[in-house]
Amino acid sequence: NCWLLWRIAAPVGRPWRAVLVAAFVMWAPVSHGFVLGQYSLLLSASWGGAYLLMRGGRDRLAGIALTPLLLKPEMLVPLALFLLWKRQRGVLATLLPATVAGIAISIAIVGPVGAIDYPFYLIRESQFQRVDAMFGWTGVIAWAFGASHHDAMTLAAAALATGTLAAAAVALRGRVDAQSDAFARCWLIVTMATVLSDLHLFLQDTAILAPAAAAYLAATRGKHRAVVAAMMAAGWIMLWFEPFMSAGLPVNVAFGLFLLISITCLMRSPHESAVRLAATANRAAAA
Repeated sequence: NCWLLWRIAAPVGRPWRAVLVAAFVMWAPVSHGFVLGQYSLLLSASWGGAYLLMRGGRDRLAGIALTPLLLKPEMLVPLALFLLWKRQRGVLATLLPATVAGIAISIAIVGPVGAIDYPFYLIRESQFQRVDAMFGWTGVIAWAFGASHHDAMTLAAAALATGTLAAAAVALRGRVDAQSDAFARCWLIVTMATVLSDLHLFLQDTAILAPAAAAYLAATRGKHRAVVAAMMAAGWIMLWFEPFMSAGLPVNVAFGLFLLISITCLMRSPHESAVRLAATANRAAAA
């Protein structure tokens, strides 16, 4: 993960890259995942590695890099839909066969009944297992309405997740060039939408935000980069207050709203406008 962040953030210079890597190592989701023995760092490495490979034009390897996300398939679904929508055939050429193979292996291990029950297991878990400690819309709804309204809470969280993915689709409309700086914005929007819409997501799983945020920071310029860095610092600090959630501090709610505001800002990103302006100027010069 540290090596990937170092590579992803190459445009910002060595001192700031060192700060990013140090901040990642000391980040609450990372330390929390270590304490619990979770595989969240494998997922964040998969997320960051796929981005780096796609930026380098190695799409088939990017598809292979995404296969560890099959350990938490609900996290892969929004990204897979994005790749399918944007016709990233090279990535899908390796990711789809790997997904089919993963499903076949899962069915062979747990049986057809166990495989079919998995989505319902996630729904049950998002209703009864520490929903007040979850991030994304499940945690927000549990805080707002109480964890006792199980079915209504699940429906509300699912509706908000669907709305979030729809809003992300609006922000991502148009052609996507994975080898341009504008792709960093797309990747960050997809990542934030994934974190918000996952109905079974805890603190350690938010680690996938790190490579996407670093990529967007590296793709920005001037004053906008300073604003992005400040937003990243705010999110980093916010998650360190997670231990106080047990005392009633709604850190997951605040972080969910923080992500929502960030997505809204990215929908009208000045960086996107600058990239489009530069592309227009290049076309005009070529003509």
